Amino acid sequence: MNGRKSPRGSSRATPQPETSAVRSRVFQVTPGPANASLRLSRGAAFLVAASSLILVFAGAGVPIPLFNTYRAEDGITNADLAVASVGYFAAAAIALLVLGRLSNYVGRRPVAIAALVSARGGCLVLAGAHGIAALPVGRILQGLGCGLASSSTGAYVVDTAPTRPSWLAAAITGGAPMIGVPLGALGSGILVDYAPSPRLLIYLIVAGLLGLCVLLTVLGPETMGRQRGLWPSLVPRVQVPAGSGRLLLAAGAAFVATWLIGGFYQAFSPTVTAEYLGTASAVMTAAVFSSVMILNPFGGPASGRLKAAVALRVGMSLYVIALIGIVVSLHAHALGPFVAASLLVGLAQGVACTGAMKALLARATTQQRARLLATLYLISYCGVALPGLAARQLVQMLGVLHLAEAYAALGVISSIVAVVAMQGASPAENGTTNAGLARKSLARTKVMKLIRAGSQPSQKGPAKFFTGAVRIDPLNTATEPARVSCASVTFEPGARTAWHTHPLGQTLIVTAGCGWTQCEGEPIVEIRAGDVVWCPANHRHWHGATPTTAMTHIAIQEALDGKAVDWMEHVSDEQYSAGPPCVVNATAGSD
Repeated sequence: MNGRKSPRGSSRATPQPETSAVRSRVFQVTPGPANASLRLSRGAAFLVAASSLILVFAGAGVPIPLFNTYRAEDGITNADLAVASVGYFAAAAIALLVLGRLSNYVGRRPVAIAALVSARGGCLVLAGAHGIAALPVGRILQGLGCGLASSSTGAYVVDTAPTRPSWLAAAITGGAPMIGVPLGALGSGILVDYAPSPRLLIYLIVAGLLGLCVLLTVLGPETMGRQRGLWPSLVPRVQVPAGSGRLLLAAGAAFVATWLIGGFYQAFSPTVTAEYLGTASAVMTAAVFSSVMILNPFGGPASGRLKAAVALRVGMSLYVIALIGIVVSLHAHALGPFVAASLLVGLAQGVACTGAMKALLARATTQQRARLLATLYLISYCGVALPGLAARQLVQMLGVLHLAEAYAALGVISSIVAVVAMQGASPAENGTTNAGLARKSLARTKVMKLIRAGSQPSQKGPAKFFTGAVRIDPLNTATEPARVSCASVTFEPGARTAWHTHPLGQTLIVTAGCGWTQCEGEPIVEIRAGDVVWCPANHRHWHGATPTTAMTHIAIQEALDGKAVDWMEHVSDEQYSAGPPCVVNATAGSD
């Protein structure tokens, strides 16, 4: 390649004399390839992904203040609105069940773009809606977009999120529906009351913003390479990380509990506002609907310092209190107490769901994220859609007030299930650390520990994570509260790791031979005995031997919430054979 005749390895380019500074160089990643000007940085990509996820749900909130307009001008009934809501939730659930793993095989960006396009199509259909036919079609397209975004865009948010604050990715993925939907509803309500063309303008604005997100997403970095297995991935399947069954049950019950009341508000807030609270204003309708979700973003930071189990218990307790307040306020036709109780629901949901989501994501690998989010949102949508189907049949018979009581009862039951399931989860599952166990662990490690050479058996590098012949010699795995592990890894010629990341970064100390390493978007770098390699947290990279020379290094990494590495796809022969540039002794990644 490029006219070089010798095989790549230790015999390729003659290195210049190494200074001590060069021999102790640190390989740091600078974002982006040579054409970085055409790509967004990871930080910018995170902002675009988070904005896209919220905006997709904002589009789903836009029609809600218009429901009274549709009823008055188009003759649409409460039962028709319930059908449209069920269509929305059913489309989202089907997208999650069938397409939830799609981004693992075609990449995050293509599926995120498809979600934006579907949501934009729903807005354009609803912009021309006049009659019952267009409403469910538009809502189904919006539901499809929300389902795709929940898994693919949600995983993209987690992939590109900064490591601090630790609750940020969980708060966005768990709270996006409760942030976006009320924002869309409030914007719609204001334009309905105070702007021209209320049935058209808001849809065109949101459609334009969604189109802008499509263009920006195209420029973002891809965090998940294409893989084989696309068609099998379409077989409906749920993802439960090993050992996380009770935690998923707790999180699912918490999401169902809090989403239930959101589903009730989405279908019946116009009726509640007009018939029980005495106002037909579109802005008030939007405010009433949004009140149940608008404080959700504040729940994330509030739960940041709480253990997952504590956050869920606190959130669910506040939620039950809020449900009681909502039912009592409706009986009393009291607008102020009703809005106050609704606001408490949003705050409670943010606390409970962020804590549960943070614990779940901590146990999920990069490839599990999309499937796990799809599973959790599938549980949530089904928990809303099924009561919605029943509500359509019962609303004429029971009335909206008694339906609210039934929804509140279901919410209380789900809250109890969430708390009991989390209580039964192990400390590793629920993210808690028992102080007594930690003190005992410290006591056990007060005496120096000596591990004799040869006392720990060598292991063969699993083919799932390595290409070629690899031997792993464990050195040490520290006990709590320490979290550092290290091993000596020997790669035979041509052997290498798969692409992977470390939540807190990794240090490699090359002890023998000559090897290659690469961070995504950077050229391959040759490394030799005595070199030190540092790869930052959450940067995709690989390392291994050259095609002609073996290499041994000591790998040192820290665990975050019990996890030290996220494994991804294998490094292809084409990627590996590209080799490093001719000049191999320059310090890589220097600014």
